[in-house]
Amino acid sequence: MPRHIPGPMKADSMQCGDMLCLLFDLNELDLHIYRHLLKGEQRAEDLAAVVDKDRSTVHRSLTRLVDGGLCIRERRLVNSGGRYYVYRATPPAEVKQHIHACIERWYHRMHASLDRFAEEFITHDDAEKFRHP
Repeated sequence: MPRHIPGPMKADSMQCGDMLCLLFDLNELDLHIYRHLLKGEQRAEDLAAVVDKDRSTVHRSLTRLVDGGLCIRERRLVNSGGRYYVYRATPPAEVKQHIHACIERWYHRMHASLDRFAEEFITHDDAEKFRHP
């Protein structure tokens, strides 16, 4: 989670994509790839051609999406003995539940941190200054 409140969180018109970017450190390309994966599973090579990006760039996006729980990587075996991977989007309803859980955990961590605010920022000497008579 961000250490400060970024611009999109201040706005009344925050979009779901903004939230995904903030929660999972995603970028516009990652969201673009997620939207393509919602149409059906694909290999990284095929996605690279669709989004007109280098395969390594697409792999980095896919790693962020997998780490964030927005897609799943599945290994497929080839009859001749090789293997390849396909990526499948996590359904939006599941992503929504995942986001709700992430926000709840973040909310509780922020409240716990706030409860320790005075301990972190006010020394014993400072506490005497702030004490009311």
